[in-house]
Amino acid sequence: RGSLGQGGSKSSSEVLLDIRGKASRGTGILITNHSSSGDSHITFKRFDTDGSALSTSPWTVGMDGGDGDKFKICKGNAVGTNVALTIDDANLKVGIGTASPSANADLTLEGGVLNFKETTTPTNDIGYANIYSKADDRLYWQDGAGAEHTITHS
Repeated sequence: RGSLGQGGSKSSSEVLLDIRGKASRGTGILITNHSSSGDSHITFKRFDTDGSALSTSPWTVGMDGGDGDKFKICKGNAVGTNVALTIDDANLKVGIGTASPSANADLTLEGGVLNFKETTTPTNDIGYANIYSKADDRLYWQDGAGAEHTITHS
């Protein structure tokens, strides 16, 4: 339903592709690459004009067939180039700024910096610990039972 591809003039409110499924079956799009190492991906580019001048800052999302089928969000025209986020298919680990999340951590920050916006003591989430910063310029962690602890250095 709708239009696919170019043709005629479209207003900014028109939908170019509208896929509708039955409620009992859901709706989905399957992108398959029938190669042992090929990538299945979608690249997003913005046209600078109505001509063929492509934006210089595309984003690509997809499965990297040459890297263990990791799901990646990348800055550029290909999966695996300038990786912003990786989900490792083998162990479900997440990496930010790296194509290889650590197998020993649930989240790997390749840049090494994690920013915390100042907040107040959060509501306890039983069974989970929280790390946060408050307006007194201190770093805190809250254990799974809800007790607040100051993180200190020596």
